[in-house]
Amino acid sequence: MEKQSGTISTVAEEEEHSAILQKEYEEVKRDLMQISQQKSKMEEIYKSSRRRLVREIKRKENAVESALLCRICYDKMVRPFTLPCQHTFCIECIRKLSRNQENYGLCPFCSKPFRLPQTVTEYNYVIEDIKSIFG
Repeated sequence: MEKQSGTISTVAEEEEHSAILQKEYEEVKRDLMQISQQKSKMEEIYKSSRRRLVREIKRKENAVESALLCRICYDKMVRPFTLPCQHTFCIECIRKLSRNQENYGLCPFCSKPFRLPQTVTEYNYVIEDIKSIFG
């Protein structure tokens, strides 16, 4: 059979073209497998990172909630009052510790002396604000 101006290809050319297409198909297939494996690895890294992040957030929330507890009554502080030593307790808990004529007492945490004013009007509003955030 005679070849007509480039429109009829030989069997060898068709086989060569088919082999090229098969090779390209295999390369694309291999690339897709690698992408799929990378995607699986990335998903596992994301899940693991998310679990660590959630654990860290919970740990920090617990630390904040713990810091909001009065170390005398072990309840959330009510009208928190900060002593000169910078330890903070419920004002009523502190009043119970300083039940004498001069309102003197010792910090239950560090044993430093303090004198409670007759009328306490200044509370630790920072702790009150944090309490409102964490409920």
